[in-house]
Amino acid sequence: MQAKIDALKACILAMLNGEKFPRVMMTVIRFCINTESHELKKLITIFWEVRALGLEAKGLNAVCAPCTCAFSVRK
Repeated sequence: MQAKIDALKACILAMLNGEKFPRVMMTVIRFCINTESHELKKLITIFWEVRALGLEAKGLNAVCAPCTCAFSVRK
């Protein structure tokens, strides 16, 4: 479970830095959506929000600072 959480955090941070992951959405749905972990469910919500903002190319900076701060505090 921790490996999924770490991988999703890394993916979100990379997306916030401008990386494109066109095929990751289906992998996240396939392997992470059916979970009881509250932390993983929250990360999936953030992932979808970052992905939607990245596709629209606006508002990404508003999400960048809180996500980066939250991920660095949790380590």
